[in-house]
Amino acid sequence: MAHYLTQILLAPEVIYKERITDTYSLHRVVYDQFDRDLENNTGSRAFPLWDVVYSQKQRKLIIMSASAPREVTGIVKNYRSTIVFPENILKQNYYNFALTVNPTKKKDERVIPIKDRESIREWFLKVSAKNGFEVDSQYLEIEKIYADIFVKSNHKVTINKARIKGSLKVTNQELFSKAVLNGIGREKSFGCGLLQIVPKITA
Repeated sequence: MAHYLTQILLAPEVIYKERITDTYSLHRVVYDQFDRDLENNTGSRAFPLWDVVYSQKQRKLIIMSASAPREVTGIVKNYRSTIVFPENILKQNYYNFALTVNPTKKKDERVIPIKDRESIREWFLKVSAKNGFEVDSQYLEIEKIYADIFVKSNHKVTINKARIKGSLKVTNQELFSKAVLNGIGREKSFGCGLLQIVPKITA
């Protein structure tokens, strides 16, 4: 099944017209790109994955979806582009990667955030093994750890996030492909879990 990679340049005009102020407003913009009925029976994640990245001094909203975006009007139309995700890129063995994650653990039947760098590192090494790849710990970099706070339906929401980048080796092609297409971890609707990969050139 085809997947789609959509990019929206977060130009000042887009931020102003779409009233983008926090993660929840970005979440709204993402979901506005798709038909309301996103259910499918294909085994793929029906709802889109997304993240905000910085490239060439520009802030961009990147969206991975199992459905093509709908036609839209308004300011976003002028700043949005979509391609079919080239799934042959998943056939390599080595990649550089980056992603935003919500590191958590269970304690007394409660889900609690993991906040220190070393514990996040250990958590991600375990998560990567379950998702069909291993990480070169020498080059694993936890760039940023922060609490993402926003208001949803008049309630304050706090999501503990970490920005991670590094190099990986694929150990299970099927699990790795699912991780790229369906995401990793919790809070995928709010900017976590989108594994962004670039194949490494090896000698």
